[in-house]
Amino acid sequence: MNDFFAPSPFVPINRFPHRPTPRGFSERPGFKNYSFDKPLLGDLLLSSGLIARHELTEALTNQRRWNVQLGAALLGAGALSEKDLYATLSVQSGIPFVDLSSTPCDLSQLKRDDVDFYLQHQCIPWRTVQGQEIWVAVDVPAARKALRETHQRAMMVYQTAPQWIGQTLRARFEEHFTARACLQFDRNSPSLSARTLFPFLVRLKMILFILGMGGLAFLFPSPLEALVLGLIGLIYSGLAGLRIFSIAASLNRTPKQTTMVSQPLLSEAELPSFTVMLPLLREGGVLPDLVDALKRLDYPAAKLDIKFLIERTDIETRDVSDQLVLPPHFEVVLVPASLPLTKPKACNYALPFARGEYLVIYDAEDLPEAGQLREAAEAFNQADENIACFQAPLNFYNWRENWLTRQFTLEYTSLFDLLLPALHRLGLPLPLGGTSTHFRTKVLREVGAWDPFNVTEDADLGYRLAAAGYQTGVLRGTTNEEANCETGNWIRQRSRWLKGWMQTYIVHMRNPRRLWRQLGPAGFCSFQLVIGGFVLCALLHPWVYVLLIGQFILGDTPVGLPNLSIHVLVFVAGYASTILAAMAGAANRGYFRLLFSALGMPGYWLLISCGAYMGLFQLFTKPHYWEKTQHALSRMSPARQIHIQQQTPALEVTAIPIES
Repeated sequence: MNDFFAPSPFVPINRFPHRPTPRGFSERPGFKNYSFDKPLLGDLLLSSGLIARHELTEALTNQRRWNVQLGAALLGAGALSEKDLYATLSVQSGIPFVDLSSTPCDLSQLKRDDVDFYLQHQCIPWRTVQGQEIWVAVDVPAARKALRETHQRAMMVYQTAPQWIGQTLRARFEEHFTARACLQFDRNSPSLSARTLFPFLVRLKMILFILGMGGLAFLFPSPLEALVLGLIGLIYSGLAGLRIFSIAASLNRTPKQTTMVSQPLLSEAELPSFTVMLPLLREGGVLPDLVDALKRLDYPAAKLDIKFLIERTDIETRDVSDQLVLPPHFEVVLVPASLPLTKPKACNYALPFARGEYLVIYDAEDLPEAGQLREAAEAFNQADENIACFQAPLNFYNWRENWLTRQFTLEYTSLFDLLLPALHRLGLPLPLGGTSTHFRTKVLREVGAWDPFNVTEDADLGYRLAAAGYQTGVLRGTTNEEANCETGNWIRQRSRWLKGWMQTYIVHMRNPRRLWRQLGPAGFCSFQLVIGGFVLCALLHPWVYVLLIGQFILGDTPVGLPNLSIHVLVFVAGYASTILAAMAGAANRGYFRLLFSALGMPGYWLLISCGAYMGLFQLFTKPHYWEKTQHALSRMSPARQIHIQQQTPALEVTAIPIES
């Protein structure tokens, strides 16, 4: 955990002999007649004017405090660029420096079969000069050693910067990385992939099932009706019991308590490296606020690897990112245009370039608490190795805005503050929330990362982690988001979520016996309740109203008053437990103004049903379509507040006469 990103990009002093500069390669000043009595890196940077004395002093302090190389501390503080740092290191070590932006690689020398080697050792072949094959690397001695072991001969290796290694590999192997992001999961795990939801045999089984149920309904209407209502009642009862347990469990916690972390044990020197990935699509309006939020993270910048994943065709977001001055530990990764146009596809594309021991996903509108990464690092440090992921709770900064945001907040508090911790306490699988999910990077790669064709990729991934024998924990450090405040935008967002949960249910239930074996009886039943039950309740909710109207207004009692009354009682108990859970979650967070709003949740559930039926329709018509959620619509969003502040002075100036 103490190392900077492995392999370390910093070259030790006094270890390398002087190498001749190849023909046509310009030397940096100070390279000729370089003395073996090498100066310190800080002195070189000061003498070249690349940093100021106070920047060096601060970096030396951070170097000791964070237990990183001096160069990493300087990069973390934004004191200089990667190019200047590694060029200076090449002068210090006596190894030629190659600026790949001006003297690029001979791309024909890069072989696709060696891609994993290039990524692992952060080195690539550069050019052949006078019959000598020359490589460039971030960590020259490590690359030399790896090349000797694999190529069985000594290679000439020059210094370069890590950003150019990744850019070169993406340029040379764009099709390879794109195909890996889009198709590798389907090739390796076709039975779990949502790429083909309804193959011929599945469609045939569905038709036979529908015909069979229709026949039973015609021959035995009353028994079948009783059976169906009984199964629905069982699901409602199970969800009600789970919510009541979550309420009881929440009484033993306060919002400031962490679920997994006891006392902090890690010093800043012991904190691990963290990759932060942020998939963005048409998010230029919120990108500056996102950058500010990431800069406020209470974590050593030298141990952060922050990647913005932007679609190459997304000119809006690219233009905004080009205008921002990003620190060296921020990187923009352009994702090639390809289908499916989904968030998990973008994450898969960038995953091979992630350098952190741990990895977290944030969305564009996220404002994570400053200490969330520290809490995650502490949680992983104190957890067993089979804990592969921690989910941070999500909530909203604009919960007061209107009726819809208040209902949305009630739903989120009951889900992230009560239900997910309850599932964790019971040792059951968790459906991950799509953002603020912290992973062990090696485990994420081991299980195949994300399914690019599943539009709620993290819900699916949570159950795949459980099926592979891993567990998911929960954190308490909240990520605040923008609650959707416009009904149409909200329904489109919810339709994607529920369509993704339908996809997740379908792919995992292709082989129920396997799922039972992997999750165990309790895990299997919780999957039916949480994934299947939530979707079923969303689809059934309007029909419950129809049933109640038929019973109490029209006097229609198709299954008899006594039996129907029992089912109505079950439905009411399920709804009451949901409202109570929402109220308990709101009270836990101190949102007491929301307690009365919880009584309006039955109306909110009708909106959920609209999203469910829209998602069900798209499941058959365009299953992989990503309904884009528009952000920065709230009056309380940081972007909107900045816009108002920028506009207000201009309006005031026009009202004041200006004297010459």
